[in-house]
Amino acid sequence: MVLVIDVFSKEYQQISYCLRLGREFSLTFTGSPSATSWLEKLARIMGLVPSSGNNSPVVYCANTYRWRDGERSPVNLLNQFNAPHVPRIGWRPEDFGSVRLWYHQDIPDFLCELKSAKHYASEVQQMWYSMQGVYRALGERGGLPLHAALIKRDGAGVLLIAGTGIGKSTCCRRVEPPWNALADDLTVVIPAGDGTYFGHPMPTWSDHISGEWHKTWDVQRGVPLCGVFFLEQAEHDKAIPIGQGQAAIAITRSASYVLTRDWLKKDRSRERDARKVLFHNATLLAQSVPSFTLRASLTGSFRDEVDNALVPHYVLPFALTRNSLH
Repeated sequence: MVLVIDVFSKEYQQISYCLRLGREFSLTFTGSPSATSWLEKLARIMGLVPSSGNNSPVVYCANTYRWRDGERSPVNLLNQFNAPHVPRIGWRPEDFGSVRLWYHQDIPDFLCELKSAKHYASEVQQMWYSMQGVYRALGERGGLPLHAALIKRDGAGVLLIAGTGIGKSTCCRRVEPPWNALADDLTVVIPAGDGTYFGHPMPTWSDHISGEWHKTWDVQRGVPLCGVFFLEQAEHDKAIPIGQGQAAIAITRSASYVLTRDWLKKDRSRERDARKVLFHNATLLAQSVPSFTLRASLTGSFRDEVDNALVPHYVLPFALTRNSLH
């Protein structure tokens, strides 16, 4: 079912921003007057640009007037928008404390219902939770959110996947030209449709919550991936190739970390289906991009190990740079 919604008419214009990932994925975030300030802050952090109107699925962002935990109707939210053709019934909510996301089985649009926030840190946490709707849409396109840093060289990207405290941020601080760090904690990956994958940096939301309000991330500036490295702490630096099966399991675990805290455990039947999708998408990524274990020390040069590991694959990243998104 294709549904085209005119949220950009002169009669009832809403503030809107477009999020583009990969070559084909896009979402339009549109905010009601009650959510204008919140949406402008989200756009600044993520580097989004105003949308002039397109046929992308729409994310309707609005503050609820009376937040009731037992209320299960999005009608009051939708009435804040010029969207008469959007169904008023058939929506399913998912609660995240100060955010409630609403999904409908017949359309790709979703609603982002915001509880009134008293502090900037609370608003940022709402932005963090709102990304769960983006990840859901990405999953349907073969994409994944990963607990990973993203670094690039010569227009090609490398993922550094690891748990909290293993050293992703430390490695990002240690990279030197020609390397450049794009994200130190969270990256989304999406297939390009030709067997290649693009990595896009995502905000480290906890930085803003802790007071580093100046930070921004150019989320839409993706880079083609040429390697996936699973980071380990060690006394000596070494990159070791691993098999596709082992890589798929580890990629699934990384994506699950991003999602489990929020929506994977909301519903047991959905959790099973979601994990199947995650593993399927992770398997395809592992088949397309070479994977390695990266043992990194505090004083060595892990970058040299990454370079040496990718030498047999360099024909790929150099070819990919000609097809970069920017």
